[in-house]
Amino acid sequence: MERESARISIKGFGKKFGTQIVLEKVSPLARDLDLFRENGLFSWLDTTFTSNAEQKLIALLDLEDSSSYNNRENVLLRQSIVRSISEKTLAIPKILRLASYLKENQDVFQARTKTETKSIRDENTSKFWESYPWLKKIYRPITILVLAFIPANVFLGVPFPASVLFLNLILFGLYRSRSLDIFRRYYSISGSISGLQKILIYLKGLKIRDKNGRFLLEDTSKDELRSAYKDLDLILKRVSLTEAPLLHLILNNLFLYDLWVLQKISKWKEKHSVLLEKSIEDLTLFDSLFSFANLKWMFPDYCFPEILSENSKEGISGKGLFHPLIPSDSRVSNPLDFIEEQNVVLITGSNMSGKTTYLRTIGVASILSMAGGPVPASKFSLPVLKIHTSMRNEDNLEEGISFFYAEVRRLSEIVKKSGIKIHLILFYSMRF
Repeated sequence: MERESARISIKGFGKKFGTQIVLEKVSPLARDLDLFRENGLFSWLDTTFTSNAEQKLIALLDLEDSSSYNNRENVLLRQSIVRSISEKTLAIPKILRLASYLKENQDVFQARTKTETKSIRDENTSKFWESYPWLKKIYRPITILVLAFIPANVFLGVPFPASVLFLNLILFGLYRSRSLDIFRRYYSISGSISGLQKILIYLKGLKIRDKNGRFLLEDTSKDELRSAYKDLDLILKRVSLTEAPLLHLILNNLFLYDLWVLQKISKWKEKHSVLLEKSIEDLTLFDSLFSFANLKWMFPDYCFPEILSENSKEGISGKGLFHPLIPSDSRVSNPLDFIEEQNVVLITGSNMSGKTTYLRTIGVASILSMAGGPVPASKFSLPVLKIHTSMRNEDNLEEGISFFYAEVRRLSEIVKKSGIKIHLILFYSMRF
């Protein structure tokens, strides 16, 4: 609890993984609401331990570029999973601790990164055998021949045929670059497999359920998960031998070692393909939504918003709204009166009175709601929204764009994107 409090407080800001998001590539919405700045919402919220889930979390927050996530069924499904996780209050610190082991078990010579679960599903092994089908037919007989000649040479003095070693060397030169490329992908996760196995087994026992009654990992058993990932861990230990160049050369010159390991990987994927697909898919979903459950665990006063139906005549409203990144000793809670469809609300006041902060507060609360998470408010309700902002437009002397033209161009983009039949909310900050 103390570690998480330090991580998500402004003064104690610090990330376990230094993910950098290029600000020029994010949407105007993300830029205006400071979603991906160094001390923005994403850095404050993010607890993901896999890169797949991190990208999913980014998509959930940057809603302007994630229209496929914007339907009520998906929002309610995500919210139900977050609720189910947040109810397991004793499990949340356990998951955080297990996730921290993934980083600690990484190779000390590698940059600290999040686990690339997509490497487990990599299809390059299958493509390798499709490119060299004849290798699949000859590598076993050649290896058996070498194994037969070794004791014959040692005990009977039968001369070892150099032509076999020369042939192996030629074959190794043929497949070396491709096999190493495949092994590097797997080697990058070799230190994380044991940790992933523990998380998956623990997740299976938590019985996280969505609103449709489906449990995460319901199609697998703990024994299947334990067996599958234990086998993969053993294979990856063999892969690690390829990191030593001289040993790698000797093993392939004698036994065509890479081909045996590639075949092991292929058989493992063939045997566990269904389990692999479902476990990684559910793990990614859990990991991407766990950040919101952790938020509810840290701040029990946050509320889960009411997601209004498409036919509802009610609009967005809330009580006790505040910006989550403002320290508790200096923030002020504000209400949001009921806003009907097609209403225009003007917020006026003197400079530095908090007008833009109030707009950002509503924007952040709306984003957290659409993602399925809790919001910093005592009460909040809204329909499914398409969120747009125009708060931080700037002139550009190099491109000959004035501030006025930048404003017009941004509004034009919003008008073009607002043709979708969905509720739209626009946060517009005007300078005088």
